Amino acid sequence: MPDVAIVIGHRESKQGAVSVDGTTEFAWNTEHAIRLRLLLVALGVEAVIIEREDRSDGYRRLPALVNATRARCCVSLHWNGSASASATGSEALYYSGSRRGRELAEALDIADDVLGLKDRGLGGVKARAWEVAQKAEGQRHGKLVLPGPLSKREAHMRAEEFGGTHKAQRQRGAYLLECTSMPCCIVEPAFGSNPDDWRVLNQRAHLLARAQAEAIVEWLS
Repeated sequence: MPDVAIVIGHRESKQGAVSVDGTTEFAWNTEHAIRLRLLLVALGVEAVIIEREDRSDGYRRLPALVNATRARCCVSLHWNGSASASATGSEALYYSGSRRGRELAEALDIADDVLGLKDRGLGGVKARAWEVAQKAEGQRHGKLVLPGPLSKREAHMRAEEFGGTHKAQRQRGAYLLECTSMPCCIVEPAFGSNPDDWRVLNQRAHLLARAQAEAIVEWLS
């Protein structure tokens, strides 16, 4: 059994946020998952990479894929995108009902400091929480503008304040974080929509992977 299940964010036909140079979350994190796994193995920790099934219900089926590994923890790789090119920083998300999940998120939030970006801290995700995003034509989820957890009523009120270009939506990540049988964390180390964040993320990708691997090993011990 592996110690760590590494989940690649998004899937082949819907690859998530797009960076300033056109790279997608899915493409970048596919490479980063390999970096992270190799470093974990070098530190004596077994890790397996999980890729979401490329089907419409792939996200609903993802927790079962993760749980089948019987790993001790799950780390889901992402990075942020925003309607504002100035949005910046690193954050880690965990399920608000999980103490060990929060501890894992804290460790990985500290690991993100190797990038030298703004520390956006931890985000406690709730199963039925909401957030506000910019509308994106043909997409279920838009670019995140106001992160949750917000109540449904508060999210709709704030979306109305922004105007017709914004919408309230269920907080992303809640389903995976809640439904995994082991502590789980979603890492968002930078904003691909910010040119400076994107440059730093790519220049320090190996340093980030090493810091994340060391943080996971420490959490497992």
